[in-house]
Amino acid sequence: MTRTAHPLRWLSIVLVLSALSPTALRAEEPPTQPPADWVARVGDRYLTKERLARAVVWRVMQDLTEPGSGATTVLKQMVQARVVAQEAERLGLRVTDAELQARYQQLDTRIRRMTNGAKNLESVITRDQGLTVPEFRENLRHEMLKEKVSSHQEYLGPLPKDDKAKIAQIEVVIGELLKKATVDYGIKCAMQQKRSDLGEGVIALVNGRPILHLEFGRELLLRLPGSRIKQVIQEECRAVLTAAWALTPEQMEALLAVEKERWLIRREMTTQEALHTVSYEDYVKMQYKIDLEGLKRDRYFRGLYGLVEAFRKKVTGAEVQKDYDEQKDTMYGDRFLVTDVQIAFAPRDDLLGPSGGRTRKEALKLANSILRRASSGIDFDDVTREVNEKRDGTFFSRRLRVRNTGNGRHLYEQAKLLPDGQVSRPFETLAEVHVIRRERWIPAPPFEDVQDLIRQRLAFLMAHDYLEEQMTDPKMVEIRWSPN
Repeated sequence: MTRTAHPLRWLSIVLVLSALSPTALRAEEPPTQPPADWVARVGDRYLTKERLARAVVWRVMQDLTEPGSGATTVLKQMVQARVVAQEAERLGLRVTDAELQARYQQLDTRIRRMTNGAKNLESVITRDQGLTVPEFRENLRHEMLKEKVSSHQEYLGPLPKDDKAKIAQIEVVIGELLKKATVDYGIKCAMQQKRSDLGEGVIALVNGRPILHLEFGRELLLRLPGSRIKQVIQEECRAVLTAAWALTPEQMEALLAVEKERWLIRREMTTQEALHTVSYEDYVKMQYKIDLEGLKRDRYFRGLYGLVEAFRKKVTGAEVQKDYDEQKDTMYGDRFLVTDVQIAFAPRDDLLGPSGGRTRKEALKLANSILRRASSGIDFDDVTREVNEKRDGTFFSRRLRVRNTGNGRHLYEQAKLLPDGQVSRPFETLAEVHVIRRERWIPAPPFEDVQDLIRQRLAFLMAHDYLEEQMTDPKMVEIRWSPN
């Protein structure tokens, strides 16, 4: 979300930047001509496609520990392609250029016939699939090689003419090849929890042959969603913008120790009950998709944390006190721990009908049923447990710490009327009916306990405003990424 900075804040930002690093964004001597393959520009510095390919690998390291992630899928596909290519080499099989062209023409003719000439294969490749023709032809060559290997006499022989049977035979043969292959990974990933030391720049060894860092990066650029690649480009641009303030890994380690203590305080103040048992290490993974060791080394985060620290030194005690006074009854105020049963209904159903969901009347009926059961002596915890066993995303129970702000204000106001342990009558918000039990009141933390967090928050907001201003200035930052 883009935020608009107050004019006085921007004056302070300009003064801080001038005092801390007057040459922070001074560009290096510009090249006589921009690189042909540049994808982004920050001042006179260019991010090339090759450098982006290297950067994207580091950005997806945490994703690689998740079995279903896009990065994991890409790596598995690369391993499969290497195994198939190696087996084809052993069997003396190859796909000639003539065979490839014949299959390409066959597909082109089929598409033209199916669309009555409205489309051809090239338009489907470039517009619908977001590939270049050479990239598609390389993928097609791999699929044809799989067919040749799978139909070899050492395996199951000629492929069936039936498409489903043909696909099944290919999957069986390739599956057996993958089982026999020896694959060792030089990174921590879903396929191997403990990385092997394969040497610098080696992602994996497939039967002793390497998949290199740059090769993997190029495949990621080709196969990951464009939105994910653009996010990486933006992070690389921010890394350039904050380079002058970048902390060393040793400084980062010391700062993260302090951040861990801050997290323990913030964790107690958060309204999400599920976060109250989350460690700082797991919070970092959730928030940034990177582990602590990666955070210490990452140039983007080292620059960001350094910029925040620079602004932190300039935040005054008066600014901290002002922020606290303005929000002492909301963000920094008292809270209630409640168990909330939430029942959604279709908005305006009295006029338009249920619209595929439950009506307001039905939601109130369910809520009153919850209240009757709780009032009859049935333990409220048992009632809410039964609710959650239904696994209905529109009718569920959860524990919350609510405060007098945002979406929690209605629950806060109801909890304020109850003693600890009492269940409320049903009450409505915009499109939900709630029944809550107040568990306990949590007093507001004293100013002394939160002033450090407030200072950090203000510094982060100033850093955020500065970076947003730079990133949206076309004279400073220009991105021209296209997956094609």
